[in-house]
Amino acid sequence: METRSREKRLPKTIEQHEADEKRIAEFLKQAETHWNETAPYGSPAFDVGRGLELLLYEAKRYSEALRRVAGRAGEQEALIKHREEAGQEVTEADRQRWFAYLDVAHIAEEALSHKPPSNTPTDQGRHEA
Repeated sequence: METRSREKRLPKTIEQHEADEKRIAEFLKQAETHWNETAPYGSPAFDVGRGLELLLYEAKRYSEALRRVAGRAGEQEALIKHREEAGQEVTEADRQRWFAYLDVAHIAEEALSHKPPSNTPTDQGRHEA
């Protein structure tokens, strides 16, 4: 009994190969444009390796920033609980800030997930306000 991984795959058609080459060429063009716009002054000329390194670095940096943003809701909730336990006033602004952080945390977590983004009417309405 053979598994699918052992089966030989059919070679790509000429059209598939050409489409792959076109997609890769377009990606490299976009990566080079991004490199030229964001690389520090005096950086070496663009090459594929440097371009991919920059994109990977930025992806990791943005992912970490989104994780920090997603954590703000928990920090605000802890602050509210601390104030309540200490007998301090919890203002409406504190609660509104917490709700805003919850909303942003949801967006950040959705961006970090591997699921496609949801485009429900409630999500769209949230951004119009």
